[in-house]
Amino acid sequence: QWPLPEHEELIKNPLLKDETHWFFTMLRDRVVEHDIRVVSRYYTRITADRLAGMLQMPKSEMEKYLSNMVTSTTSERLQAKIDRPAGIITFTQMKGANDHLSEW
Repeated sequence: QWPLPEHEELIKNPLLKDETHWFFTMLRDRVVEHDIRVVSRYYTRITADRLAGMLQMPKSEMEKYLSNMVTSTTSERLQAKIDRPAGIITFTQMKGANDHLSEW
C-alpha cells in the first residue's frame, strides 16, 4: 500500500526527503509493482475497481502500472488480460519452456 506505514521515517532519509526525487518515485513504483504481483498470485480474476481499491489508487493509475508490467521485457513480467467493458482483470501464470514442450 502507498503511502507506506513508515512514510514519516522514510522522508527523514536525505535520499528520500524530496518526494519528487527519482529515488522516491522508484521506491513507490517498486512497492506498487510488488503489491500487484502478490495479488496476481492469489487471484486469477479480480475486478479493476477492487484491485485499484487494494492498491489505494485511481483505476487509471492502476491500469498504467498493470500495463507496464504486462508489456515489460524483464524477468518480472506479468501475464494478465484486462477486459475493460466488464472491468475484470484475469491473471495467468507464465509458462516455462518445459511446460510448453510437455503440452506439445
